[in-house]
Amino acid sequence: MKAVILAGGMGTRMRPLTYTTTKPMIPFLNKPVIDHIVTKLARQGFKEVILTTNYMPEVIEEYFGDGEKWGVEFKTVMEDEPLGTAGSVRNALHHLDETFAVIQGDNISEIDIAKLYKDHKKMGGLLTICLMEVKDVSLFGIAEMRDDEITAYKEKPEPEEVFSNLANTGIYIIEPEVLDMIPLSFYDFSKNLFPKMLKERKKICGSVTHSFWRDVGTPRDYMEATQYFLKGNNLLAPGAAVDGKVHKSVLGRDSRVSGELDSSVLFERVVVEKGAVVEESLIGSGTVVKKGAQIGPSCVIGDNVIIEEGAIVLSNSRIGPNITVGSHNKVGGLLVPDEFKDI
Repeated sequence: MKAVILAGGMGTRMRPLTYTTTKPMIPFLNKPVIDHIVTKLARQGFKEVILTTNYMPEVIEEYFGDGEKWGVEFKTVMEDEPLGTAGSVRNALHHLDETFAVIQGDNISEIDIAKLYKDHKKMGGLLTICLMEVKDVSLFGIAEMRDDEITAYKEKPEPEEVFSNLANTGIYIIEPEVLDMIPLSFYDFSKNLFPKMLKERKKICGSVTHSFWRDVGTPRDYMEATQYFLKGNNLLAPGAAVDGKVHKSVLGRDSRVSGELDSSVLFERVVVEKGAVVEESLIGSGTVVKKGAQIGPSCVIGDNVIIEEGAIVLSNSRIGPNITVGSHNKVGGLLVPDEFKDI
């Protein structure tokens, strides 16, 4: 079985972390998001994984190599310009000569994609969308079904347009002939392909999952998914050390906490000194939070930031890489170094 992972885009919603890496390579529970996806695909019997991207492909290629360590054949297909979700898959046409899965590169889930593949074959459609019941459909595409077949689809509906609570998870099983319906240009699954297929009465099926699924492409969703898997515990990578207070948090490799850490995530080599407090925040690699400093809640701090003694980073702030917040200063909002302002 083959799977395509969509990793295009610059991950702007996860800045400042994505100034220095690509979104699928952001650590989640101490290994890159995309590592979780590839590992799960391999365990479920997928043998070939194709990554489509247009941003920092070398970071992912260096990490995975040929995929042998994961038991898969790993390939990268580069877009010269953004092609949209469907367009990027069409761009990988030369690798897709059989039924294949499509997964978004910022999804963390417990969905059995191999089972979805089998269900797709039984239902006999050209394309199957994995659906999930949600309370707020405003941020999703929604589908209406008759038996197993999708009869209507609407992307991010207005309140008066809502006809279903079944949301698109961005996980698909697709027959290769569908690629012939996608032009060699920017083309989106939800906005372009699904409406086209329904209009032409091409069979799209739906499969409803009740497993955990989350798009971790925003800090809020990333943190909520982290807490789901922590289940009230802490997770410490090798070399991490604690001689302070840590609650419901993740510590990356060689991080050290002598202060207080609550419901937060530290990447590699982060130091939180005695008397410092970090609350419900995401802290990039190599950052130092000095004595008596305070961060959060709901902050995102980039790599190699220094929060000097007694400084305060107000809630909902984002601080870009390599910035120093001076001793006893109080900062808020967005702080970005000049070299990243035009990205």
